[in-house]
Amino acid sequence: MKKQKFYAYSVEGKTGITTDWPSCEKIVYGVSGAKFKSFHTKEEARRWIDAGANYSIKHMAAEKGLFDYGTGAGQGVEINVTDDATYHTRTTRTMKKQKFYAYSVEGKTGITTDWPSCEKIVFGIQSAKFKGFLTEGEARRWLDAGADYSIKHLAAEKGVYFDSGTGAGRGVEINVSDEKGRCLLNKILPDRYINHGGHHWLFKDVTNNFGELLSCKYALLIAIKEKIKKVFGDSNLILKFWSKGRANYKKLPPETIALIHEIKKLREDFERAGGKLEYIPGASNPADLGFHRG
Repeated sequence: MKKQKFYAYSVEGKTGITTDWPSCEKIVYGVSGAKFKSFHTKEEARRWIDAGANYSIKHMAAEKGLFDYGTGAGQGVEINVTDDATYHTRTTRTMKKQKFYAYSVEGKTGITTDWPSCEKIVFGIQSAKFKGFLTEGEARRWLDAGADYSIKHLAAEKGVYFDSGTGAGRGVEINVSDEKGRCLLNKILPDRYINHGGHHWLFKDVTNNFGELLSCKYALLIAIKEKIKKVFGDSNLILKFWSKGRANYKKLPPETIALIHEIKKLREDFERAGGKLEYIPGASNPADLGFHRG
C-alpha cells in the first residue's frame, strides 16, 4: 500500500490541504506564484502553511527545539528553525499586515489603525458596528455603504466581480456581484437557481476551477447585457489561461473543455467591444466566497 500523503498549497492568499496530487494540481496549475508541497502528515502540512508556505523550510517538526514559532515579540509570527547538529538558529519573521478598523457608533463613524483603539470606542455599546479591512479605502467604502455587515468587501471600481468557493461544505458555489457586493446573478438566472445568499449552487460533482470558469461566463454575460466595461476575478488560471482557450485539454473533462471554448468566444466579443478582464486579490473581491478547494 502507498503511504498517505498530504499536499499543502498557497494560491493568491488562499490555502488548503488535499490528500491527492491531482486535486492539488487542479488548484495550482497555471497560477503564477502558487506554492505547494507534499508531506507525510496533515499536521506537518498545516504547520508549513502556518509558517508562510516557505520553500526554504524542508521539514516542520512539532517538537520544541527543532522547530517553533510564536508571536511573543508582538511583531507578527516569528519562525525559528534550529540545526540539532550545530545548534545554530535561523529566524524568519513574518510581519503582520496593516489592518484598518472601521466603526459606526451612535451616528459617529471613523477608522483606526489598531484594534485596541477601535475596541475602546465600541466596547459596551450594543448597537456599535465595526469591521477590519486590509486597506483604508475599503474601510471607508464600507462606512459610506452604511456599515452593512452583509457586505464582505467593497471594490473601488465599477464592474462585475466573480468568484467560486467550497467553504460552505456543500459543493461548489458561485457568486457574481457588483462593486458593492450586491448579487447580479438574478440578471441572467431564474430565482429558483439562486440561494438565500444570492449565490448559485452547482449540485453536481465538479471542481472549484470549473465553478470559477462558470462564474466567469455569467460575469461576462451580465457585463455585456448591462454594458459594463470591466470584469474582475481572483483566479489567474481563469483570467490568464482558460478564458483565453489555453489549457491542458488532455487532463480536462469534456464539459470543462466545452465551457472553455464558449468563454473564449465570449471574452473575444467582450474585449472587441472595449471590455477588459482584470485580476483582483481575493481579500478585496466583493464576490469573494472565502475558502476554496480544488
